[in-house]
Amino acid sequence: MSKWLKWLPLVCFLLIVSLLTLDWLTKHLLYLEQRDILYNLIQSGVTHIEEHKKVVAYLQGVATRRLNDLIEVTVLFSIVFFVHFFYYKWRDRHA
Repeated sequence: MSKWLKWLPLVCFLLIVSLLTLDWLTKHLLYLEQRDILYNLIQSGVTHIEEHKKVVAYLQGVATRRLNDLIEVTVLFSIVFFVHFFYYKWRDRHA
């Protein structure tokens, strides 16, 4: 059981980071798709694109916030994992 507890933070970290990465990638790809549509509308001479501009700006903001969340979670879980790992290493050495 002790070995399982030693690796539990790493498993949680990998699962959460994988899910956040998938979520960010989905949002970023949707943003890129909508941005390309906006550029095509601009190049074709369509003048009523204000709503589409708002959608693209919103999607860019959502993707950026998700990327920032991903970075924060990665840093936080990395710190927790290393503290947990070194605690078990120190505990096993002094047992």
